[in-house]
Amino acid sequence: MKKQLLASTALVAASLLVAGTEAYAQSAAFAQPGSVGPSSQNIPPYGASAPASSPPRFVIQFRGFVTGWVGGAWNDDVGATSVTGVSVTTGGNVTTPGSANNARAVNATVHSYSRLSLDAGINLDNGFNPGYFVEWDTSISNATNAIATRRAYAYVNSARFGILQIGDATASWGQMEYREPDIYRGHTAQWITSSVLAHAVLNPSGSGFGSSTMTGPDNGNLGSSRRTLIAYYTPRIEGFQLGAHFAPSVRQNYSVAANSIALENGSNAIARNEWGIAGNFVRTFDPGIVVRVSAGYSKAYAPDSAGFGSLSGQTGGTGVGGGGAAPDPSFLFVGGAVGYAGFSVGGSYGRQRGGRITGGPGVVTNSNLGAVGYPNNVVLDGYAWTLGATYQYGPWAVAVNYLRGYNSDCSTSALTAGACGSRDRMTAIGVNGSYQLGPGVYAELGFFHGKITGNQWNAGNWVGPGAAPASGTTVSVGATNANSANPQSNRFTGVFGGISVVF
Repeated sequence: MKKQLLASTALVAASLLVAGTEAYAQSAAFAQPGSVGPSSQNIPPYGASAPASSPPRFVIQFRGFVTGWVGGAWNDDVGATSVTGVSVTTGGNVTTPGSANNARAVNATVHSYSRLSLDAGINLDNGFNPGYFVEWDTSISNATNAIATRRAYAYVNSARFGILQIGDATASWGQMEYREPDIYRGHTAQWITSSVLAHAVLNPSGSGFGSSTMTGPDNGNLGSSRRTLIAYYTPRIEGFQLGAHFAPSVRQNYSVAANSIALENGSNAIARNEWGIAGNFVRTFDPGIVVRVSAGYSKAYAPDSAGFGSLSGQTGGTGVGGGGAAPDPSFLFVGGAVGYAGFSVGGSYGRQRGGRITGGPGVVTNSNLGAVGYPNNVVLDGYAWTLGATYQYGPWAVAVNYLRGYNSDCSTSALTAGACGSRDRMTAIGVNGSYQLGPGVYAELGFFHGKITGNQWNAGNWVGPGAAPASGTTVSVGATNANSANPQSNRFTGVFGGISVVF
């Protein structure tokens, strides 16, 4: 998950710093009852007029959030917990061992998540505001016990000329993104597609949480939204703003393989030369109707030879497929919300095309995009759509959210043979409430229910009855077909409750 610059309150503070009075006015207008607050709704960069009073010349701001919850899920009919070497896992990639039989499981968990950001800038007499922004994921991992840098980039803001960013940042569509309304505070994603489900729900499908469109519409091209890039955003004019970015490779800060160079072939080959464009519209109409919509598109280009997608069929290549060149992956996102008099409604849609990622026995579909030693031999292609509605009255708020997501995770050889069949799919609905205990402090309680239905592939591995389909055959049945010896499905019901602190 995903994923998204300026989605947390940390980044909202940075945008408000450079925005001046117009930014404050716009965010305050949309934060009226029933609207998405700045702690849970992305706010894109603003090019606004400078305030009448002179701001401080040097400005350093610390922002962040801490959220913690206790919850869990009752998981039914998980299916085979070990199929062809592929284990059922939670979205957090925690292996749940077991034998090959249908089972029920109760997964109770305590989860916390936190981020801290620093924004240091200087206001120059010529109207430019250069600075540096860095954000850390301070949620200590049991595996690495380390603090990770999520974003780090230099910027130059100008009310007249717009915003320029260079460094590790979110793709342009993600920085300008608006989705359906939500009241899940202190996090960068709507809760129906956040780590709440990822850490509580067993996922037997092979399509990963946070890296495929099965679990959300805004995970980004090849399951990732952050890049080492250069980006530009225009000033906002009559509510409209445009943005664009370019990234030499689809990765961030050597996140694919440390201290390595992405070559044009071999197991370290990854997609390259990604470009993206985006735009959004923000305005409040009389008598207080708030509209926020956005759209964005990005496309990358596959390496020239056998290293990517394994479709060249060359001897010594990294995959198992053959015939034809690897496709160029692309990603489309559209979303928005409308709010009035305590109510807000909205939705979003995301579409991934032409993806090729890492897979193999025991490997959950993820966004390694070419980690050394692994082939990019798994298809990543799907779409998702969401709907949401909220109502807020004073410190109280309630929300209903719905997700329907699909992803194909067959092998590239199956794609060549026309044997991918149906996509993995996930349906989920959630109801949650929030009460503001004090400035920046929220108590939350939620309920969710849904189902994951896998196809007959699991992260590129055939898990259907009999042998894998031969070239020229077609598979059209899903995992729920009675002839499938190894169904991959899970119907789940869960609850969570917790506290979020936004500062």
